[in-house]
Amino acid sequence: MRWWWQEGGDAVSFGSDAHTPFRIGAKFDIAVDVVEAAGFRPGRDRLDFWRR
Repeated sequence: MRWWWQEGGDAVSFGSDAHTPFRIGAKFDIAVDVVEAAGFRPGRDRLDFWRR
């Protein structure tokens, strides 16, 4: 994520490749921590694009 920010990337979105319904969104809190540490902040809500 930091590389994306350093290269001028201005938005991040989240997705899931869960193979079972109960795993959708698993560890979303960890993904949020990583994106915030790289300098991105949430848009209108936590599910919107995150921008720098």
